[in-house]
Amino acid sequence: MGTTDSSVVYHGWNIDDASFTGTFSLPTNLSVAWVDFAFVGIERGTSAKPFNTLGEAVAALRSNGSGVIQIKGNTATNSSKETLKISKPMTIRASSGAVTIGGT
Repeated sequence: MGTTDSSVVYHGWNIDDASFTGTFSLPTNLSVAWVDFAFVGIERGTSAKPFNTLGEAVAALRSNGSGVIQIKGNTATNSSKETLKISKPMTIRASSGAVTIGGT
């Protein structure tokens, strides 16, 4: 135990600059993957806990072409643009609002 810096002084032990590491894997082999570009939180690809990027949704879908990406409409903004290569067949739907693919 010793002195602290001059910005904050407390008695006893004080811990700062802590970090936690671990492994988190996104789900795979989904038949439906939900996307909400505005979602912040734990992403599972469900309607309640959607992915916030198309790339995550594409990666999580079944590889046999039966997967569907459900995009929650009106959540994308001009800053939500992504560039990705889709290398497996799928269906992309908007659950509400409009989704534009390939436009500016």
